[in-house]
Amino acid sequence: MSDTGTQADTKNPDQIEKNERQTPDFWRRWLRAAERAAEKHWQRARAAWREYEDANKELRYPIYNASCKTLEPALYARTPKITTRRRFDIKDDTALTASLIAERLGEYLIDCVEFDEIFHAEVQDFIHAGKAAPQVVYEHDAQEVEERVPLLEQGGIYVDGAGAEWTEEVLQDDTGFFGRRLSTTPTSPRIRVVALPFDEVLHTPDAKSHAEIREMAYYFCLNKDEAEARFGEKAKGISWKSKKQAAKGGAQESVHERDRVESIGDYVEGWEIWSKPEREVYWFSEQYHDGFLDQKEDRTG
Repeated sequence: MSDTGTQADTKNPDQIEKNERQTPDFWRRWLRAAERAAEKHWQRARAAWREYEDANKELRYPIYNASCKTLEPALYARTPKITTRRRFDIKDDTALTASLIAERLGEYLIDCVEFDEIFHAEVQDFIHAGKAAPQVVYEHDAQEVEERVPLLEQGGIYVDGAGAEWTEEVLQDDTGFFGRRLSTTPTSPRIRVVALPFDEVLHTPDAKSHAEIREMAYYFCLNKDEAEARFGEKAKGISWKSKKQAAKGGAQESVHERDRVESIGDYVEGWEIWSKPEREVYWFSEQYHDGFLDQKEDRTG
């Protein structure tokens, strides 16, 4: 047996799977499987929505519409009031401070987003589709700051604190050698809640409960200006779609493309995929052929 064959046989299967999961081809297959698993549910949910919205057109007695109107206030009637408390009734100033912070953050979130509008929409999706998946989104601005990097001289070269060779300009002051580099610092952090239609969320195809979900995917559709601001230089490699192209799609186009036949100008669509096993977030689109539009570490937990 050759050396190559021996090495292949001794590779860790878990490592092979992990490496495969970090490729666009894996997520392309995953999205197709997840869409096939959700197709029947989507069809039934759309039929329920049609009956609800067309109640006053042809039906003599719109019992479904009337039943939904009865359920809606039972599920969401008014804006919730945020209250927090310590789980154990002991004198713990740290726990008290933490509960007050959590309460004020909750109140701020409700005050600064269209909370009622979002959850009225989610309640209707829950009634007609049996699922509701509002997304909590963290956003921030970015500011470039100049960072001072202490340097050490070793054998005629300069290295930083991590031991990496410094190839930029070397400066010197009373404290020693140093360099300067630009780093990006997040500023103005904010959190908002987004209402997502039932057919713009996918999850692990074989999951039987929420605890078994290992991946979640959220659909996105951005116009050219939004995509260039979001993805930077990579936006130059996008094959843009347009209203005219979507109208020609026929049976091969996705449900989302048909929904956006009236889109104005060029746009890109794809999926924001959160993967729990490798704790990564991938932005994938069939309109971009050089890998992922973006990939970041999942720092939510």
